[in-house]
Amino acid sequence: MELIEIDGAGHQWPGSAPAGSGRSRLIPTDPPSTALDATTAIWDFLDAHPRP
Repeated sequence: MELIEIDGAGHQWPGSAPAGSGRSRLIPTDPPSTALDATTAIWDFLDAHPRP
């Protein structure tokens, strides 16, 4: 198993598109980290560890 930490990452899905402008004006959010694509990282992990 592997733990991935991203320094300075906000509370967004890493690698996702930034929140739409309408939502951002109502609820300020941090921009998503570009350090990695979380969706790809999770699929790679699951692909490497198939269920028996």
